[in-house]
Amino acid sequence: MQMSAIKYTVILTAALTVACTQKTPNESSSKAAQQPIEALLSEIDTLNDLCRGGSGSTPKTSQACEKRDDKSLEAEKRGWCWGPQAAIGANQHWMRCSDDKTTENAPATFRDAAASSGTSGRSTAMPETGDSQLAVQATAPAKRQWFGRNPSKSSCLEVDSPAEKIREIQSFGQYATTNDLAGGVIEVERPLGGGRAEVWTFFPTMAQCMASLPRNQGINSRYE
Repeated sequence: MQMSAIKYTVILTAALTVACTQKTPNESSSKAAQQPIEALLSEIDTLNDLCRGGSGSTPKTSQACEKRDDKSLEAEKRGWCWGPQAAIGANQHWMRCSDDKTTENAPATFRDAAASSGTSGRSTAMPETGDSQLAVQATAPAKRQWFGRNPSKSSCLEVDSPAEKIREIQSFGQYATTNDLAGGVIEVERPLGGGRAEVWTFFPTMAQCMASLPRNQGINSRYE
């Protein structure tokens, strides 16, 4: 009788141990499907290059921008941000959101840019391999805000400065043409050949950018 009780206790203890340590299929598949943080941040950088370097009128560019924004939000949720937010674009990098002391730890993505930028806003702690290499401390003066239209020209978002766009064009061995418009608006052009050019318009305020959207174009009452 005593031996049976001992056997029952051992079996019950073993069963409880297995039940407590065993993961459900959903938990296991979820962890297996999670992309390593280094790979995720690298993918966002690649998508950002496709978004910013592609033609705004093609579906491929729009898809790259949308996927970049989705991935940037995922990085935020995992604690990684593009910052410091108060730094100029050239001094920003991937860092843990909690390390950004230039703002009240408010994350920023490419919504951006997003994130910072439609062009480059990114920002967002996740204790994973490589944290110490990815997190870099930096301080910089507050940057001026600029706004631009998204590829489909349906909305406006915060973007990098005209100077950053000029440097980007120069990195391809090309000259950039600039036009100063009324209200502090600036156009930057990149030659495409054959007399064609790609143009980016930078607005000093969100209100100016919104007013420039096609959907806000005035229609003469005579056309009603």
